[in-house]
Amino acid sequence: QDTTIYINTKISDAEWKKVSSELFTMTVAGHDGTASVPFELEHTRNSIKVNNSAYATIPITLMAGAMANNTNVTYNWGLNTQFKLGDHFFSASYYSRQFGNNVDNNVQKGVLSASYGYKHWLLSVGRMSTVRNFFAVGNGFTLSYQNKTKEFSLTAIKHNKNISFFKNDNISAFAKYPIGKVVIEHFGEANFNKTIGLNGYILDNVATLINTEKLRVIGRGGLSLENNRNALDKNILLGYKVGYGFNYNLKRWSLSSNGDYHSPDFAGFRKGNSYHNHALNYKLSTTTFVGLTYSENIMKQNYFRDSVYHTDALSYNNKMMGVTFGHNAKVHSVNAGTGIFKFSNQGMYNLKQFYYANLSYGVRVTKRARLSIGTKAVFTGKGEIVRSISNLSFSNYHGGLMAMYVRSVNSSDAVDMSKISDLPVRETITGGPYVNFRLFRSTLTGSVRYNIAKALDEEQISSGVGADLNYTHPKLQTSIVLSGYAPFNHRNVNGLSYTETKYGTLSVMQPIGIPVIIKRKYYDFKIALYNDENGNGMRDGSEGPLDNVLVDINDQSMITDKNGEVTLKNTKIGQYNVGLYKAKREGLIPVNGTDVDFVVDENTNVNLAFKKGKVISGRVKVIQDMLKGEVSEQFIKIIATDSMGKKYTTLTDEEGNFFLYVANGTYDVSLNKDAFKYGDLKPVRVAFTADIDNNESAFVCFELRQKKREVRFLNQGLGRQGDKKPGDKVGKSEPTK
Repeated sequence: QDTTIYINTKISDAEWKKVSSELFTMTVAGHDGTASVPFELEHTRNSIKVNNSAYATIPITLMAGAMANNTNVTYNWGLNTQFKLGDHFFSASYYSRQFGNNVDNNVQKGVLSASYGYKHWLLSVGRMSTVRNFFAVGNGFTLSYQNKTKEFSLTAIKHNKNISFFKNDNISAFAKYPIGKVVIEHFGEANFNKTIGLNGYILDNVATLINTEKLRVIGRGGLSLENNRNALDKNILLGYKVGYGFNYNLKRWSLSSNGDYHSPDFAGFRKGNSYHNHALNYKLSTTTFVGLTYSENIMKQNYFRDSVYHTDALSYNNKMMGVTFGHNAKVHSVNAGTGIFKFSNQGMYNLKQFYYANLSYGVRVTKRARLSIGTKAVFTGKGEIVRSISNLSFSNYHGGLMAMYVRSVNSSDAVDMSKISDLPVRETITGGPYVNFRLFRSTLTGSVRYNIAKALDEEQISSGVGADLNYTHPKLQTSIVLSGYAPFNHRNVNGLSYTETKYGTLSVMQPIGIPVIIKRKYYDFKIALYNDENGNGMRDGSEGPLDNVLVDINDQSMITDKNGEVTLKNTKIGQYNVGLYKAKREGLIPVNGTDVDFVVDENTNVNLAFKKGKVISGRVKVIQDMLKGEVSEQFIKIIATDSMGKKYTTLTDEEGNFFLYVANGTYDVSLNKDAFKYGDLKPVRVAFTADIDNNESAFVCFELRQKKREVRFLNQGLGRQGDKKPGDKVGKSEPTK
């Protein structure tokens, strides 16, 4: 009969105490198709604590953790805070990491830093570091100013005597400002190496000449001075750098080109380094492109020495040129590339030229599931594979599967790669399934994986189980992150990633708040409902409270307790709207109307009076023929709309009766006409006018009648087909209503 649908949901007392709100989604099928309708179940309360404290608090996060990798154990702990007071910004952090029993590594021990900001200014002090042109780690400060178009900063770092390396003192300054449409940047740096007595001075400049949607042009240039005060000749070396950046986009074409060159005497670790890369792409369609790439990178010296394998393999000069292809649509994606790769370095393969190729394909199987496959390979001109990696992955919301195959030439440094066919080959397969989970209302999330690894030239199979767990306490906001991998055997397969060896990490974070008891920031807002029996507008001692009455405060639904009260605790200063549309108590209506505003700038207590109101009553009758089954007259929605457009609703009882208590006025009392659009019943009249300005009550009666049906009578002759008489009508139907 109407759009009201009742669903019984059982919730235990223990669960109900934890529920604040719960979202349900109902799928409804009707004549116009299928629609998903969300519903929110609220645990309506009589008291809500909006903020934990009535005072402003300083948020502090405590942190602690540990990491174990085989026999190595690392511990860490610290805290941090960040907050604003008006235009003032504060932050501070302390962090310390202990590498087992290693007392020599002090880089991450006792790291303390703090910042203070005011409008466009920011001052930071404590542990500082820089890696722009020199490596400097120590204690210092940074003072900066920044607005929409300009930026200036000054940084000074004094090396920490407890750190056994990076003994550099460093001073730097930065400026950025516009001149017309050109943006200029300056960076000046002075570095003093206390270990070898090498001083370096750099002035770097950048000018963004053009910056539009289609074209971007950048010019770079700089000078440097370097001298060694411990050297006998004390010669001053003059260095320079030049560079550019260029990007151009025109309809289907895009071109980018970037490069930098540092002279052999340029100060800092970029001495003699240069690079340039170029790319040209053409869009075949909105989802498909082809392109050409070329890049070159020359490293004069290696400051990024690999500290794990102690090799200079990462220090090489390379050139790469090739073609690319990509197709990225909603369902399918394909990316491919091939080209030439040249390099020379201090200690790797002697063959100076290789060829590379890569191909990947992805497809979205379902809305939450995707399948991806790909392969990358480096090979010689004879087609002999030096290294290849192939992978397969399938993922969806609940988990997936991953697999990887690696084939590489097993060689030592400085091997003559022209005889690659004589070198041994290492082939490794790794992979396995994984499962994602979300438990306990998503307070515990994570994944569990099973991994298998095998070198094809060995009989043994390595396997293990890994897990990543994240737990957040819903009230305390305690965060616990646990991650690890446990192999079933302790023999490692060569080439395995770090995450497939034995390890475990634990991280715990606990936010707390320290109140600043200087000025109260939040206040309590209490509303009490009562029956004003004598109508004097004041609450007398004999006038009782109204319990179990719904009250809306700024769209927050609450329900009065046994004292007729609802309370917002520690709520912010401001204007609050109190809505009493849902406040139903038989025979009573709010004296001051159903919509009242209050200003809360201190602890505020408000008494809202109810009085006896006027009633709109009535009945809904269902009239149908005897061929139709009985239809209930219960749960039919009645809507009363006043002259201001405010609506009051109720539902009929088992006998079809309804009651609405309202204030003086003229009301349009109606049914929901859309509810009878497709049914078998139709209202004789959808709406009535009820005038209770001059009457104490109004009575409205609605009738729902069975819609007229069409009946067809089929007149057929009683005789056989051969017995038809002239004028007989066989098979002709005539409708009758």
